Amino acid sequence: MSNYSPVQYPVPVNVPFISPLIAAQWDHSQQWKIPTFEMFTQSLGSTQQTKHEIDLNDGSEYSFIIGHQIDGRCLFPATGYLILVWKTFAKLYNYEDYHQMSVLFEQIRIHRATICSLTNQIIFYVNILPINGTFEIIKNNTIIVTGRISLNEQLTMQKFHKQIKLNNIEKNLQTNEIYRDFNLRGYEYSGLFRGINQIDIN
Repeated sequence: MSNYSPVQYPVPVNVPFISPLIAAQWDHSQQWKIPTFEMFTQSLGSTQQTKHEIDLNDGSEYSFIIGHQIDGRCLFPATGYLILVWKTFAKLYNYEDYHQMSVLFEQIRIHRATICSLTNQIIFYVNILPINGTFEIIKNNTIIVTGRISLNEQLTMQKFHKQIKLNNIEKNLQTNEIYRDFNLRGYEYSGLFRGINQIDIN
């Protein structure tokens, strides 16, 4: 049972359209903005990607990394990954110097280590989703690191230093002692990676 008579197919060409009947009932006095697919992909939904070329030859920006030796192999430092993400994130906010930008890293996961050499250049691609700060570092189509980065305007280094509590010092370790212990554990640091002069142990 229906409220209309059966439809005969094919429909005759002289059958009137029903759209004018519906449109006549609409109130067109107000205009509404309709989001489009292009508007979404060009805004926060798009991904910011940067390419980082790592060259360890003398005189290059990253030549100091050769001093980061673990178990006889030169590995790209974990903090180096964060620096690459930090630099990419700073570009999103038009910071010329990423050091001036306070950020917060969360949920960092290193999926695999990167072995460095003087003969082969390493190329990393850093992808950041601006809408939530989720990032990934890719090398040779393989995900190396994932995590999340965000602006951290609440915390400055001055505030951070105030949070450090000084306790009673029971023992001091000097440079040679510190890196001797590192070496026993497989961390064969040299160059700029031997920057600790003294450690206070309590």
